[in-house]
Amino acid sequence: MWIFNVLFQSTNPTSKNFQTQQQFKKKIVILSYQLVRLRNKHVFGVKEATGLFLIGASTLVTGINALNNAGLTVNYQTIWRKSQIVFL
Repeated sequence: MWIFNVLFQSTNPTSKNFQTQQQFKKKIVILSYQLVRLRNKHVFGVKEATGLFLIGASTLVTGINALNNAGLTVNYQTIWRKSQIVFL
């Protein structure tokens, strides 16, 4: 939550009226949401690419799912569906 406060303070809220402050707060929430969404999209892409590499390297299903449990890749079923699209 500290990042929200930093962004809000950067708008110089003391010189703004209450309504303007509320509008800035809404804009900061939307901006934060968009940044998190963008980050998640890129993280998922990396995990998916790692999974496709593992499929190409003939890694066992249990190995891929173990890496999924560790948060390093997506699960085997997701990779398999994606590989059918990519390799067709």
